[in-house]
Amino acid sequence: MKTRESKKGFISKDKEMKKETKKLTSLFLGEEYPVADEYDEYEDEIVLFASSRFIRIIVDGMIADRIHAKATRKFEIAPIRNKRTYIILEYSRFKNPRSDGPKTIPEPLPFIDPYKRRSKDLDAAIVCASIFLSISSAETMLHGIGIFVSRSTIRRTFMVIVFHDDKFISIIGVDDASIRKGIKYVTVIYDAETGDCLAVLMGRDGSAFETWLEEHPNVKVVARDRASGYAKAVRKVNPTIIQVADRFHLFQNLNDYIKAALKKVLPKELFVRTSDGCMLDKPPTYETTISPRNKERLAEYSFDTSEPKDKYGNIILFDRTHRDKNTKEYRKAQKSAAEKRELIENVKKYAREHTEHGSRKKLCEHFKITQPTALKYIRMSEEEVEKATTPSGYVTRSSEWDKYINVIYKMHAAKIDPEDIFFYVLDMPGFNLNQRTLANYVDVIGRNNFVGRRSFRIISVTDFKLPDGIVRFTQDDIIKFVTTVNPKTKKNEEVEKYIDVIVAKYSEVDEAMKIAKEFHSIIMGEVNTPIEDFLVRYENSMIASLCKGIWADLDAVKNAIELPYNSGFVEGSNNLLKLTERTSFGRLGIENLERKFKMRTRAEKLTAREIRKMLFKELGADEPQQSIPNYDALPFTFG
Repeated sequence: MKTRESKKGFISKDKEMKKETKKLTSLFLGEEYPVADEYDEYEDEIVLFASSRFIRIIVDGMIADRIHAKATRKFEIAPIRNKRTYIILEYSRFKNPRSDGPKTIPEPLPFIDPYKRRSKDLDAAIVCASIFLSISSAETMLHGIGIFVSRSTIRRTFMVIVFHDDKFISIIGVDDASIRKGIKYVTVIYDAETGDCLAVLMGRDGSAFETWLEEHPNVKVVARDRASGYAKAVRKVNPTIIQVADRFHLFQNLNDYIKAALKKVLPKELFVRTSDGCMLDKPPTYETTISPRNKERLAEYSFDTSEPKDKYGNIILFDRTHRDKNTKEYRKAQKSAAEKRELIENVKKYAREHTEHGSRKKLCEHFKITQPTALKYIRMSEEEVEKATTPSGYVTRSSEWDKYINVIYKMHAAKIDPEDIFFYVLDMPGFNLNQRTLANYVDVIGRNNFVGRRSFRIISVTDFKLPDGIVRFTQDDIIKFVTTVNPKTKKNEEVEKYIDVIVAKYSEVDEAMKIAKEFHSIIMGEVNTPIEDFLVRYENSMIASLCKGIWADLDAVKNAIELPYNSGFVEGSNNLLKLTERTSFGRLGIENLERKFKMRTRAEKLTAREIRKMLFKELGADEPQQSIPNYDALPFTFG
């Protein structure tokens, strides 16, 4: 049983609680329900006291002013001091002025529904947490601030929200979104004017969208991407609906065709000599340098070439092989060697136990080996067996590397960075061996002997530099320069400097630049050239397939040029849909995902106060009868 130490009667000295009760009176409960100064505070909860000042209410236009009795309700509100907070409210039950109803009726309480044990604002906090978090994360977060509700309660509170379908919507945006890449796709419909989600439908072939359109006959404009499924659905349901192709997707389609065409003709790297502006026919030889990143740190190390010893002075035997034993190939070779060792031992054992005439022949038949092989296995010494069953390439031999391997092992044991080990050994007096082999030893000795040591490659400390007077461009540099036609976007100045040289050798680059610039001017409405003229001019060029697709969707493309509508906002909203699905760890069905995403598209841009308005409708304070909520203007209600 919990002990409770009451602090009743000390509110006059508690300034913090005074502020809280004042807020409750003025903002939450209202002036008609003042909160008393006295309160009870226990180890895990706070209990406040309030009373109603109502002396009359209006019922069906009739005044009820005869108080029959006083009653109390205890309900939970938002926590104070991270403790569960309750209010015990005293309210009135009035004599019913109508004779055909119940004898008494309670006064309406605007901050809590009948039979509920939590205030509307507390439910609002629970719902808001469940919008932006998974149910389990919302539970953890709410517990941290003093709202102790279970996952089931959070789910129930969220699931009672019922959205009202706007049958009079006229301008929409539609697009598909992947909520499980390559497996599960949905069609998302938005209000093009507000960005609010209207529906999330399974599939992206247009069939579900077609059904939705039939249920919303007032749709006049559909902004979409270039997907043919949605275009067919619109034409089938109502050919008079204005379809608007998205300009972003048009530019994206153009860039894809230009990129594919230029990748066929441009090499992966282009090199220009700055002295005369000529393009090189073959790549120049890079100048490579190997240098440590921190020379001062190397001077602090002191390791000799003696064999490593433990704290008792015993020599440490470690794996000195130069082959990586953390690979799939080594594990396979190790398994094969173990099988061979087992075979040799079994052959030896069989030969010892069977010495009668003809046993050699039976041995070969039993193990399916030849007689010379059987004789070889029987005569093998322990050293020969060990050597024969060691994976090929992993045999340790004495070499001039031995003393440096000792240094490498000791530095790894001291947990020194592999890069420092490499340069320390490289600078040791008398070292003149291969640098790549040294890098391999640094890598392999560390990972074969110490679990968790990171790998090391010589390329990580190698700097590659072009000869002086040579400029390098990648294929992607050229393509990005060609497809960047927006004057507000900064171009690569180095490419711009030598673009004439590149165009002189690759005429396709010049053609792509002209196509991109002209297409951008037409789509953005900067010139009066009809899109049909552009399509005729380039119907046999590198964008022939794009021209063919635009001919098939010509009306929607022309509407994109002439009308102010577009579905550009849809792309960002789709990312929000994917984030909503991921924050719930994939445990949302399509209906729950739709409900949460609809809430999120509305709540994302609102303040906490406006979320409360949206959920529960702000209550009027002029007259008592206005305390009863009016849900007519809500986009959804609590079912």
